[in-house]
Amino acid sequence: MENRAQTWFDALLAGRQRWPVYDLLQGELVAWEAGTLVCRYVASEAFANPTGHVQGGMLAAMLDDAMGTLAQSPLAAGQFASTLSLTVSFLRPARPGPVRVEARFVRQGSRILNVEGQALQDDKPVAQAVAVSLVGQAGG
Repeated sequence: MENRAQTWFDALLAGRQRWPVYDLLQGELVAWEAGTLVCRYVASEAFANPTGHVQGGMLAAMLDDAMGTLAQSPLAAGQFASTLSLTVSFLRPARPGPVRVEARFVRQGSRILNVEGQALQDDKPVAQAVAVSLVGQAGG
């Protein structure tokens, strides 16, 4: 499965692997090694709430995208990881601009994957999350 994960991330790094929300969030894979992932996103002005800070749901989407990408990486062809739960804690307001998300596996079972992530701005945590994903089969 390591070879499939390497192929997945090589395609993402080369820009051949993309999806709509990744583009909306202006995602970019920064680093990957077995069990961890770092992505950079851009919180646009359009993501701001009335106070001028990034709306929490947009930070949650960034965390979900990075953690979901990591969860998908070790799976065999025809398998997918669906997020069952996502719990986000907001630590400080984020401004429009770059957001770095670091994700790592907590546990990798055969059917359940536990991932945690942290969103940072200027190297300070703005949100943290834990996710539980279910491994399923395409068409199942």
